Amino acid sequence: RAHFDTPEDAFLIAGAGRFINRKGMDILIQCLQLIPGAYLWLIGEGKEMNSLHEQAQALGVLDRVRFVGWVQEPIHYIAAADAFGMPSRHEPLGNAVLDAWQAKVPVVSTRSEGPSWYMRDGVDGLMVDIDATKAFAQQLCAIRDNKELSDQLVEGGTHRLADWFSKDGIVANYLETFSNILNDPNR
Repeated sequence: RAHFDTPEDAFLIAGAGRFINRKGMDILIQCLQLIPGAYLWLIGEGKEMNSLHEQAQALGVLDRVRFVGWVQEPIHYIAAADAFGMPSRHEPLGNAVLDAWQAKVPVVSTRSEGPSWYMRDGVDGLMVDIDATKAFAQQLCAIRDNKELSDQLVEGGTHRLADWFSKDGIVANYLETFSNILNDPNR
């Protein structure tokens, strides 16, 4: 946090991805306006970098936004955060959510394609409708204000990561699929 001039006691939100419209980084900047005192680390780069900077300036939150840039391993930056935001308008998977789970950081995501497939609202993350800025900010505040909820989401994310995305979890799913195919009487 010190490297990015972020107070140790500030509520820190991280977002990661390409700076393009479908990733919804503008939503995180709008959320920052609704969460006084919070800071935002935007990890990535892309063609919307200037417009995101201008938006933060126009909303009066530029002093609390850190443009981290492209990094080899975003998990190390996500791990410094108190919450991770995935505000995508279209997201086939959402690898950064998996990084947040690995880093034991609670997640708020839109109900885009990928997260809607594997994330369970209230169990391993909090979900909101796409472009629902106020609801997104409210869920981030719920994580900030409720340590028990935050811990529950971290535990749920850790379990979901192990069950669905670990080597053992993936192999078990493949074996089950192959077994179902081999045992299908209509085959």
